[in-house]
Amino acid sequence: MAAERDELQRQLAAERVALTKKLDAAQAEMARVAGDQQKKQAELKTAQGEIARMAAEQKKLLAERLIEMFRPFREVRAELSPEKVNAILEDGSVKAREVARQTLVEARRAVGLPPYLDR
Repeated sequence: MAAERDELQRQLAAERVALTKKLDAAQAEMARVAGDQQKKQAELKTAQGEIARMAAEQKKLLAERLIEMFRPFREVRAELSPEKVNAILEDGSVKAREVARQTLVEARRAVGLPPYLDR
């Protein structure tokens, strides 16, 4: 009986050692996976930061180009006084009225209305 008990204790000890090795291996694998995950997260944050930096540079470049593109318009606008704007609008109004009058004359003739309606 003592021999059987010793044999059982030896088997239990062997199983305990095997289980401990499996547990250690599993913990090592979990640590490796966690380390890989942390590394990938760090790489992702680095990539996100780089993308944000590049986007900021592109926005700045776009703003500079837009400012330069609209510079001539701003310069012309700066030279305009309210009186000059009103004169331009009045001149355009006179031209538009003449074009509209001629268009109406042509339209009335096309539909057969009498010419006395033309003014």
